[in-house]
Amino acid sequence: MAEKVIVNIKSFIEYCKNNKNVYYVTNTVGKYNIMLDIHVKNTEEFRKFLFNLKDSYGDVILLYESLFVFEELALSYIPPVVLE
Repeated sequence: MAEKVIVNIKSFIEYCKNNKNVYYVTNTVGKYNIMLDIHVKNTEEFRKFLFNLKDSYGDVILLYESLFVFEELALSYIPPVVLE
């Protein structure tokens, strides 16, 4: 049984890597094992994506949390003086 779950997790990660809406996939430590950064145009597109993901990988997705970001600010670690 555990072997099947491991295979499904690998399949889940590959699915996410190849999905045009998923920009970022990472393993995490703590409450959640995997974190996704999903970019969609509206809530309906997000709902369809999420339902499809849960239908395909319901045995892998035990718990999830959604956070909506409406604006993303640019972050630069290089001081402006260096770029001049």
